[in-house]
Amino acid sequence: NMEKWIFKIKNTKEALNFYNENGYVGFSDLISLNQNKILCDAFDSAINKGVISQGYEDMIAIDDAVYASDEFMSIAKNKKIVDLVKTFLNSESIELQHSKINSKPISDNGSGLIKWHQDYPFFPHTNHDLLAFGIHLDDEDENSGSLRVIPRSHINGPLSHCDENGNFTGYCTENNNINEDKSKLLVCPAGTVTIHNCYTLHQSDPKTNNLKRRLFVNQYRTSDNAQLGGPIWKCTGINISGNKNKGKIRFMDGTVIENRGNNGSLYDLFGKLAPKE
Repeated sequence: NMEKWIFKIKNTKEALNFYNENGYVGFSDLISLNQNKILCDAFDSAINKGVISQGYEDMIAIDDAVYASDEFMSIAKNKKIVDLVKTFLNSESIELQHSKINSKPISDNGSGLIKWHQDYPFFPHTNHDLLAFGIHLDDEDENSGSLRVIPRSHINGPLSHCDENGNFTGYCTENNNINEDKSKLLVCPAGTVTIHNCYTLHQSDPKTNNLKRRLFVNQYRTSDNAQLGGPIWKCTGINISGNKNKGKIRFMDGTVIENRGNNGSLYDLFGKLAPKE
């Protein structure tokens, strides 16, 4: 009962057209059941080792997830996945912007709510070649706090996520752009991959069941897309494919600047900007 937003890899061209038009898409056969089991086992193993934790009543976002297990790093660099990301971003040079696991609480009394938001305002970049690649580790339906998106909302570009005093809220404050009536719930069998644009409005409700709901998300960007603000992580800027250097940076209007030569990534001379735990 796969709906038309979910495609098979052999139909990547049609999937890309759907993504460009709607701002999101899914794949049913990119991750095998065995690969998905390996990731679930890696998650459980990381919990047993105390590397990560699973919240019972609290939502837990596990940042720098690629370092929680070799299996997570391996899948982030998996050739089949990377080739697809390169196609979607139309670039040979790809970096990781960040990697996380959103693990809804087992007994969700509301803390699993994620309000309507775009990803871009959390970490603004010089251009919009930035996408979220999500692997749904568990079967998800309307009781699982599944991802909900607003198709075509990405065409609005960046929306405000600040209150009237200019403080960042973590959710979209331009309510006139949130048309919930047009939203779509993404029901995902375990192993489904979803991809959404950095401007696509999305949210997820608290769970109403007592099952696991784990979403492993890697944000990929082109190597000429530099972050302007927001948090950085240990994994930010990991080279995934192609040219490692940040020598050229591209802006929305097409302007390209040299960025301190071939190794021109942001660095912190005084150790004041290290990521906070």
